[in-house]
Amino acid sequence: MDRIRLTITRLLGHAPQAADGIAPDESALAEKVAGFVIPPPLRLFYAPAGRHPALLNGFNVFALPHELPTKDGLLLFLSDNQGACCWGVVQG
Repeated sequence: MDRIRLTITRLLGHAPQAADGIAPDESALAEKVAGFVIPPPLRLFYAPAGRHPALLNGFNVFALPHELPTKDGLLLFLSDNQGACCWGVVQG
């Protein structure tokens, strides 16, 4: 079991279910429409857990692939629950 799935299993107390994740073709469509590349580690997180509310919307909030905003050349994927701080990666 890969490290992300193992961590998710530990957090949830059970293995992630198919409905908890985002299919690779959905991530690929989001990339094509928005014109950006989702970093591989983020894709690895989305695949098993990209729809699970307990993992996406805790203290910090992950954006879904089709909602990933960009700003000043950054792909923003995570923000704190008050919107004061966000995490992103350089695109390009």
